[in-house]
Amino acid sequence: MATLPIEKVNQIRQMIHDQMTELNINSAIASAIDELVQEGNQFDEKQLLEALRHRGVIDEIVKSLKFQDYPQTSKEITDDNNPTLQSTALTKATTGNAVAKLNINTFSICTCTTVTIDPSKRYLYIQMLGGRAFLEHILDEDRSAERNYNGTFSIHIHFHQQRFQSRPVLCACEPDLRDGFLLLLPQHKVSARSDPTSLLCIAEPVHILLMRNEPNGDKTLLSSIYLDWRKVLCSPHNRWMTTIELNGTGPEAKLSVGLLDMKIELIPRADDELSKDVVEAQFKLEHNRVTEKERLFLVYAKRWWQEYIQIRSTHSKRLVKIFAQDENAVNRFVCSYLKPLRSQRFLDTPRQAARFVSLLAYEEAPVVGGGSRSEVWNDPPVKKQIKVDHSFKTIGSIFNDKSFYANCQASDNVNCCCFELNKETKWKSMNEEVIKSTCENILVPSWATAPPLCPSKIDPVIVSSELERELQCLITDYRKDLDLSTIWDDNLSYILSPALAAYELERCTGISVGNEEFQHAIRRAVPDRHTFKGFPIQFLHRDMRRALASSLKSPVCEEILNCRGDCVRLALRVKIFTYAEDVSA
Repeated sequence: MATLPIEKVNQIRQMIHDQMTELNINSAIASAIDELVQEGNQFDEKQLLEALRHRGVIDEIVKSLKFQDYPQTSKEITDDNNPTLQSTALTKATTGNAVAKLNINTFSICTCTTVTIDPSKRYLYIQMLGGRAFLEHILDEDRSAERNYNGTFSIHIHFHQQRFQSRPVLCACEPDLRDGFLLLLPQHKVSARSDPTSLLCIAEPVHILLMRNEPNGDKTLLSSIYLDWRKVLCSPHNRWMTTIELNGTGPEAKLSVGLLDMKIELIPRADDELSKDVVEAQFKLEHNRVTEKERLFLVYAKRWWQEYIQIRSTHSKRLVKIFAQDENAVNRFVCSYLKPLRSQRFLDTPRQAARFVSLLAYEEAPVVGGGSRSEVWNDPPVKKQIKVDHSFKTIGSIFNDKSFYANCQASDNVNCCCFELNKETKWKSMNEEVIKSTCENILVPSWATAPPLCPSKIDPVIVSSELERELQCLITDYRKDLDLSTIWDDNLSYILSPALAAYELERCTGISVGNEEFQHAIRRAVPDRHTFKGFPIQFLHRDMRRALASSLKSPVCEEILNCRGDCVRLALRVKIFTYAEDVSA
């Protein structure tokens, strides 16, 4: 797959999809699965393929394909006695139990995804059928054709502690967003024998995110929507075809980014279908309950605020924010944004977790619509220190997922504050029962649940080597513009590795180790009557051009790169330390 140009891969995928659509393969596979599930027995991929062969589906696929320039395996593909090989034309369908293999002009691709279906459980299969009307990305098609731009789109899905990510596709006006996701419905609420009314009570929507991925590793959130999947319960055969509008984020939340065609299926299908009136009535009932709860909290919050500013008139100017806007410009109670998150096995200690949080990149929110103040999250770095070093000047409020405290002391200067939160004369608190009722919504919306962490997909050895070579070339070109030659000392570069490891360890534990050994190694590597000068720096991105530009702002780095002499040797070591969610330092 990696050896093919992206245009050829997309062309082959489109041909496979068109062929499956023409032969109505997905419906045939779904029908076969329904029959196997209704029998109540466990079944595997082999049994499913056998059922498809008896239906004549596989024979029809094989007859429709034309293979050429593939003499060594053509016999295997058409072997009637091997049901696994007969499935080679099937792509990812309802269960994902399929293999795709197609030969066109001596190019071949192979995609294999296997998912085991448990007949005692209920699943939701979401199939993306392509994107349309991404008008802001018309120019990206021209840039991609010129091979000087490789920005991609990807879809991320979160539903009930399950996360999925689509394959990246090139940015375009009509991006080839075609993929499938098999979601397991909550087992403590339903089973395969549950009636549609029980399924209707699962009010958690599917959270769909559209990301834009830049070639340098930067990611941008383009859209965040919540899809209520339960309309599938009143759709014929529990299959719902829909087109969702992907709106922008922040100030552009009312503007459309594009359209995404989707098909949603319930597996196994319900014995009976609900009427649209019943489903709409349930939606209206839930909406009214949430609206009433939000109204009651707003009344409480207004009364609480009036009591707070009556304590001291200057309190009205303090930075006490009860509500904050989410990515869709919807005001929510600030405590609802904080949820305890289990790190599974990715973060072992509290300090390591603090290091992970400090590496999360953030950007200042643009101020739109008047006003000059814009409050954003701040992530002070973890440092070994005696005197507290932070960027905070005043403290207006303190809150977590269970409590909210507003500073009612005479001064909100951080150096003068008393942080004994249980003293009512110092801090005014909100009723914890009210906070619990507001944050623990009965309907458990997706924005109130914490998604599980995912392991890093970055190979630190490979990426570190690639970035180091790239930065070496940039430095060499920089010195060449100054009429300076560049000689790299590989041995000295290797000796720098322990120092970088020690710096990261100090960030995680607050303990400095290995400095004495590093100094001994440097003394042995540097010749007599020569001077060693180093410049360590850390970045939260992998754009080496930005890294070099930022480094040159330091006089120390500029002096090193501008050094002249007959025996000047340069050394460089780039090392990536990876954490969960592809966060890296």
